[in-house]
Amino acid sequence: MDKKRSRSKELLDSKKDRISELPESVLSHILSCLPTEDAVRTSVLSRKWEYKWTSIYNLTFDDRKRFCYSHRRRKWKRKKQPKKTDFMNFVDRVLALSKNSSIKECHLLFLDVYDPFRMKTWITAALSSNVQRLLISYAASSSSKLKNTSGFDGLFHR
Repeated sequence: MDKKRSRSKELLDSKKDRISELPESVLSHILSCLPTEDAVRTSVLSRKWEYKWTSIYNLTFDDRKRFCYSHRRRKWKRKKQPKKTDFMNFVDRVLALSKNSSIKECHLLFLDVYDPFRMKTWITAALSSNVQRLLISYAASSSSKLKNTSGFDGLFHR
């Protein structure tokens, strides 16, 4: 009986939250390996984890999750959820709360058309964080045109 009790105690002790005890740099590295949305989702684990994601140094914003590929029609079609505004607000929030002053990689991957002024804000935020690698992929359908690109004036040097 004593062996069973000691084994039970061992199991309870082994369920201790050991990952939270890791150094901040290790946690930041682990979270940076996750997709950005998943890293942000860790904020619900506990109060201690609420803002751990803000130290990630690899950011990927990909709106393809708002779409699904129709093989029959050979094109992307819009899903019902999440909404375009939800995606834009997510990007705004992550870039505003990110503590990391040195982002290694920032990927902006779009299938939809976004306000050029808002996109400029996202790019400027990444550049102000000394981003080492900035990837912007824009693959909107030919039927949707970017109507006003004047918001990008002065962003890039020629």
